[in-house]
Amino acid sequence: MMCLMWLLGMTSSASGCSNVGFLRGSHELPDTLAKMREQSREALSRAAAPAASPSASESSSPEGGPQGSAPASPPLDLAHPLVRASLAREEARLAAMTANHRRAFPLSLGQTLLGLVLVVASMATLGGRRNARSLALQAIAANAALLVASFALLGPVRQAMADAVAREVGTASLDGSDGGARATLEERREQMLATDRQLLYLQLGLFALAATALTRPRTIAFLDAAEARRDDDSEPTDA
Repeated sequence: MMCLMWLLGMTSSASGCSNVGFLRGSHELPDTLAKMREQSREALSRAAAPAASPSASESSSPEGGPQGSAPASPPLDLAHPLVRASLAREEARLAAMTANHRRAFPLSLGQTLLGLVLVVASMATLGGRRNARSLALQAIAANAALLVASFALLGPVRQAMADAVAREVGTASLDGSDGGARATLEERREQMLATDRQLLYLQLGLFALAATALTRPRTIAFLDAAEARRDDDSEPTDA
């Protein structure tokens, strides 16, 4: 479990650091998203182009033979609705975080710092360091509390992301009337918000499992024995 806590800490600190850099004025993320969005539009237009190409090729080649070389079909990954929805979700997240800067910045900074504390505590526990178990429990509790606080305080960010994905996926696949489109968009928006809640429960469950594992008697005895061995190894021997 501590290996998993180490991984969660690394992921959390990296995400928080990226958010802090953006909120402090870095344009790397917006520029990257803008470039990918432009490439997605170009890929989408190329994907729609072959629909008109057969008639053009027939008019230019009456015999229908393979006189000209057909252009190679470009990769259409960026034209996929899920890719476009991911881009729309990230763009909406950045815009909503900018609008909620006073909440998002301290939470992102705390995510970076507490994620690093969780990484250090996990490594110390795995190495059998003295008082590492207590530090790990405090780090787990602090990260869980920050997770709940971020979920509660950044509700507008999650709502904006869900709206963006619902609109993007809706425009990619809906052909019905406006009323049906609104109903479907609302349904997909609720699905996105439900997914966010499930992810919160999953992360909290992992933190709870790690804390429970650290408080088991066998775990305590094992860590105490590891600390005792390290103390014995570190004691200087008399010449």
